[in-house]
Amino acid sequence: MLLCFLVIVQPTVATTSISSSPSTNDVTVDGKWTTAGEWDNATELQARGGAGYVRIKDDGQFLYILIDFTSDTTLDEKDMARVRFDVNNDKANRPQTDDYMILADWNGGTLIQRTAQGNGRVWTAAKQDLGAEVASSIDSVNDPYSSQPHMIYEFAIPREVFEDRSEVGFSATVGHRMRTLEAHFINLPRRHHYLNPSTWATLSFATSLEIEKPSTATVTSQNAGATVAPKGVIIIIVVIIVLVAVAIYLKKRKVSKDKVS
Repeated sequence: MLLCFLVIVQPTVATTSISSSPSTNDVTVDGKWTTAGEWDNATELQARGGAGYVRIKDDGQFLYILIDFTSDTTLDEKDMARVRFDVNNDKANRPQTDDYMILADWNGGTLIQRTAQGNGRVWTAAKQDLGAEVASSIDSVNDPYSSQPHMIYEFAIPREVFEDRSEVGFSATVGHRMRTLEAHFINLPRRHHYLNPSTWATLSFATSLEIEKPSTATVTSQNAGATVAPKGVIIIIVVIIVLVAVAIYLKKRKVSKDKVS
């Protein structure tokens, strides 16, 4: 089996510790380099022997991952990619409930996306949708590494998945799910095991989670530019008006009776 392992381009950083970069260029998750500079500002990791590359960056909304598998020049059934996260980075020996794996598999000419979650022993189907975006293609038009068509995977994972963590456990695999002897794989880190988060790298975010501010009690009308009162206040005002009207009516009725008497 020929395995292609990742080493960090920067000589001062080890694969057990990866620092993401702040995203300043927009990412379109379409499984290719949408523009030549789309991933220019990302942290770059290179596989041994030039088998492929991984780029990682983040902003307040998403963690972005590109796996550029330059040595895999055909799109085949069972081609696959995996990215895994240990949210608490507690380095357990088995997948825990805070551990997630996003799976991308080519099947029947379609990319199938799934999410798995640890249960303390193995991976099972995740209980909730993480909202991750995944895409893959062999479109290398804007690819700076190789103009020959080859497998590319893109991931965008919402930062809410990691809560306010500044770092998480991380591992990735790309290759062919059913092949053995002739298969090429990229594994990050080099000696990680998919069932053992303690063997995964630590990924540090470059930015902080951005939390949307809750809406205020009043809503500004776009047409009139006026402030619309909350629904509860309107109901109270209506009740008061009705009570006043009833009181006036009863008072007038009493006065009319007195005159008749």
